[in-house]
Amino acid sequence: AKRIIDFFEKDGYQHARFNWDGSGASESYTLGETGANAVACYALLNNPSYTKQVETNLNKAWNAGLATGQYRYYDGLVHYLSMLHLCGSFKIWKPAPEMKTKEVKNEFQGVSYKKDTTVIAFEDCQLYQVNIKVDYTSTENAVAENQSIMLSPNPNDGSFTLVSSEEIAKVEIINAVGQTVFTEIGNNNLNTNLPAGIYILKAYTASGECTIKKLQVR
Repeated sequence: AKRIIDFFEKDGYQHARFNWDGSGASESYTLGETGANAVACYALLNNPSYTKQVETNLNKAWNAGLATGQYRYYDGLVHYLSMLHLCGSFKIWKPAPEMKTKEVKNEFQGVSYKKDTTVIAFEDCQLYQVNIKVDYTSTENAVAENQSIMLSPNPNDGSFTLVSSEEIAKVEIINAVGQTVFTEIGNNNLNTNLPAGIYILKAYTASGECTIKKLQVR
């Protein structure tokens, strides 16, 4: 944006066409360029060195008349779209997404559930209402195992302690898109510096057992 605005400032907003190296200025500055350069100035709004240039370009776009003549279509359309940008009204209007229903048992996206739960999830470009049904007979042992490791506190600010009856050998934290964003070896007191969000924590004991917990950072 700086390079574009600096170039047209130097030209005095007089010309429309140039050679690739910026030489050979010809034809008059167009309505389309007026709008496009005003939108480019949005990237410079918080730059005090460009206050004058921003005001100049926004005023040019706002005060410009309607496009007329042979080239009114393209120039007029670019200016019209630019004004939508400048007014904050340039949006993509989409129909409400179709929501499908799916049912899973006990676990969803790495999180184990202790009671029947319904969540809204987005997978493979499709929105789902996910009904999680807990089979209490098959998860009884798993729940007991999960209770052997606790996060304190949870939710937290990214710092917490793992309370466990067994030695913790390794901890991994995974974000919502499946990326491992934190790893710690042999430490129960963790300071992750993670941004706010929901994460999956995997705690590995010295015996090789893995416990999965939902971690909420505020």
